[in-house]
Amino acid sequence: MRWGVSDPLAALGVALDALEADLRSGQLDFIADHQRRIEKAIFQAQNSRLETSASARLADLKDRAQQTGRLMNAALDGMRGALAGLKNRQRFSSYDAKGRSGQIGARKSSFEIRR
Repeated sequence: MRWGVSDPLAALGVALDALEADLRSGQLDFIADHQRRIEKAIFQAQNSRLETSASARLADLKDRAQQTGRLMNAALDGMRGALAGLKNRQRFSSYDAKGRSGQIGARKSSFEIRR
């Protein structure tokens, strides 16, 4: 198993952590890689003998997966809004890394002729 984790549930937790960290930091380039790692960890968990105490861990992983799903939906909504704004040449609001609100989008161009 990758990440140096032999327990499939722990590997799934690590994969969810990595995906969540990338989503929160705006690193969307590796989502497909995360998806493959998560699917592999789920497959290995399904095909392994889990301890009887694993039900609490599975419930925690389910909650974390649902939270990560909400983060992915929020990221997709943001991307859709950005694309729609660019397509319609409208401005839209967003937040920078420090949490400050700002306008993003097309600015009016002005030309000046100098002689």
